Amino acid sequence: MKKNLTAIIIDSNNNHREHLCLLLKQELFGLTVTGCFEHIDLARPVINTLQPDIIFIDPLQCGGDGFKFAKTKTEKGFEVVFVTTPENQKINNKLINHKHEFLQKPVDAVQTIKRIVPLIETALRKKYSIANLTLQQNRLLTLKNNEHGEKKIILNTLAYMESANSQVRFNFADGSNFLVSKTLKVCEEEVYGCGIYRVQKSFLVNILYIERLKRAEGIIYLKAPYTKPIFAGKEELWQELINVWDNLIY
Repeated sequence: MKKNLTAIIIDSNNNHREHLCLLLKQELFGLTVTGCFEHIDLARPVINTLQPDIIFIDPLQCGGDGFKFAKTKTEKGFEVVFVTTPENQKINNKLINHKHEFLQKPVDAVQTIKRIVPLIETALRKKYSIANLTLQQNRLLTLKNNEHGEKKIILNTLAYMESANSQVRFNFADGSNFLVSKTLKVCEEEVYGCGIYRVQKSFLVNILYIERLKRAEGIIYLKAPYTKPIFAGKEELWQELINVWDNLIY
């Protein structure tokens, strides 16, 4: 299966937005544009749901503070590319000084190839490299429970998460678990980009703890001590997991 990344575009200028969308859809870039928006408030829920790999945004024509919005997304692991105009030289110089990727309108294939292809290659390594996933999971996460207090964990000890009424149960590689007082959606956002994928409404699975899959049946088997299979939910969730599984770089 071909490696594929997803992207969204945020630009209040309809012509520029559609032009960039058509350009990025060329097979050369291997990008699937999952949404084009004129306002960051329209894009925000889609980003939270679809978790695109790359966000293209005009920081001055997006219906809000594009730089602040981009900063919060970059901190969560998203790749962000600014799309500016030549007239905004002060902003362009600032982006250059801070080594931010950006395109200048009108965007053409030459500058897109020069600036975006290396970024796409970086994003692919981030998404599919086991070495990178291992590195991303080597970080501390604080879990909180209203009754039992707090627990600090290293993310690479997590096998999977599951909804438990109004809480989420973190299940660890040693067979232990801990309940946290938050939703699965919030937990999913906290571990974005770390190789932990939603496979159905109630489960998030660490791809590094998958022992084997049954494609036709949509079944996931985890490494010991977990023997109970997990059944995949929506087709698009299963296909996303399969795509990453097939393209893991060892």
